[in-house]
Amino acid sequence: MLTTFFAWFAATPRTVTLFSQGANQSSSGTDKANAIINCHLLTGSIGQPGAGPFSVTGQPNAMGGREVGALATTLAGHLDWDNPAEVEALRGFWQAPSLAAGPGLKAVELFQAAGEGRIGALWIMATNPAVSLPDAAAVRAAMRRVPCLVVSECVRESDTVDLARIRLPALGWGEKEGTVTNSERVISRQRGFRPAPGEARPDWWAVAEVAARLGWGEAFAWEGPAAIFREHAAVTALARPAARAFDLSGLAGLTDADYGTLPPTRWPVARPGEAGGRLSPRPLRRHPQPPTGPCHLPGISAAAADWAPARPVAQHDPHRRGTAAHGP
Repeated sequence: MLTTFFAWFAATPRTVTLFSQGANQSSSGTDKANAIINCHLLTGSIGQPGAGPFSVTGQPNAMGGREVGALATTLAGHLDWDNPAEVEALRGFWQAPSLAAGPGLKAVELFQAAGEGRIGALWIMATNPAVSLPDAAAVRAAMRRVPCLVVSECVRESDTVDLARIRLPALGWGEKEGTVTNSERVISRQRGFRPAPGEARPDWWAVAEVAARLGWGEAFAWEGPAAIFREHAAVTALARPAARAFDLSGLAGLTDADYGTLPPTRWPVARPGEAGGRLSPRPLRRHPQPPTGPCHLPGISAAAADWAPARPVAQHDPHRRGTAAHGP
């Protein structure tokens, strides 16, 4: 059976391998992901439509979160900490002279620091790290040590909510407005179809209210998700003149009405008259050859691949309209 699978994988011109948290968060997750990627590189099933390794993320709106800089190691709009010009551009755009000087702690590092008593306040939204992170027992012990643990959640009880000192009622999927981004870069408008229950509010509203009480109300004075989206789209242009695939600058001027009727849209969406960033290297063209060297698949003929000019994998249609803002 394995030999048949190997033969199918090597002989099929376009193969997609989907893998998720079971592989990524295992004790050998890096090795497993590298092995999957190497199989695609070996057979040339990468860098072309309908082919490639595809890591399916396990958190809600993980792609959208990365786009807005919700990871501690990234800046908003895919801007780069290692590029001083981009850091300065974001500092000026936000008028934030005290912008952090460098990346923060990653998720695992954050809870290790909490366990050591180095985190004074932690605000958790839209996730359940007491269950989802590796070494869950250590994570729960770390959260118990945080003096001010705030959890925004749309359910009354969860492993993480039960550890919170402050609980904030959040909106669920069918109750809030904004956008989400799928792994193929398509941004979709999310429209609430149920009224907000009780005192539940959107996460962005809660953040803005806390910011106002800390004296930063003007910097967070959004009127709604459309305003947040316009700011987000404008941030993606700050990397210019460097080419950047993640480009929503053509959507920074959307009106509230345009945002309200926004259809599903795949980025990049550059300003009118400008080209969006390139999304991938030139597609691979497969040329079957006899296996060479020590790297081959058992019992079958290997298919090698080389670089060859081809049409771009994706092109932006200037007549389409789309966006990638994040209100929820």
